[in-house]
Amino acid sequence: MKKIILLLAGCLLFAASYAQEPVTFTAEQDHQNMLDQLGIKSIRRGFDADEKSPYAANYDESKANPFPVLPEILRTNAGKKVTTAKQWWEVRRPEIVEGFESEVYGRVPANVPGVTWTVEAEEIEMVGMMRAKAKQLRGHVDNSACPSIHVDIKMVVVTPANAKGPVPLLMMFGPANLPNPVKPGGEDMAIINKAIRQMLENNPETAELMKKYPAWQPFEPANPFAVQPAAPRRWLGLCDDRSQQHPGG
Repeated sequence: MKKIILLLAGCLLFAASYAQEPVTFTAEQDHQNMLDQLGIKSIRRGFDADEKSPYAANYDESKANPFPVLPEILRTNAGKKVTTAKQWWEVRRPEIVEGFESEVYGRVPANVPGVTWTVEAEEIEMVGMMRAKAKQLRGHVDNSACPSIHVDIKMVVVTPANAKGPVPLLMMFGPANLPNPVKPGGEDMAIINKAIRQMLENNPETAELMKKYPAWQPFEPANPFAVQPAAPRRWLGLCDDRSQQHPGG
């Protein structure tokens, strides 16, 4: 009976240690923990400005490229020329992917949590003189393994609005916003301004300010006399026509 109890206690302790909440590290502790996980005992120190130091920064262009000969894209690591699509997909491309994983970007863990993407906003906007489709997405990372950790990824994706097939896209992460959100105008802007002014007038901290600036609007309405970027020629043409009709004007 004692053995069974001890066995159960051991199992419970193991389970508790395995499911414990993540700890909060300082920057130094987090750095050391990562080194320990990777088995790195020491790291190379950075360069310094002392020219006589063995760690002096290099400013000699002839020494700036330690790998002057880059591997050929269409030649395998064994030196064979890639001449067919089969060779590319089965031999050369996997070699290039392996090179990027081992030498550049690192490897994606096999058990990386999944991400569920949802579209929060989508609209057609003008980016410069081009119509573009802009989407604001949020990616929620599966946290079932540790519910106390919440990770949401904010991303904006922009593609040409008139695309008929696959096209390059612009992806922006972090505090990303739509490039040129459609703005309310006319009656919609008037309703928004009225609602915000009423809210500020009813707030004791801002009520006096609203009395001081009775004509101020939280959001400036569009200027009907402003020349739109897409139509300067039409505006100039209208002026030319009027000058011809009214020489003294």
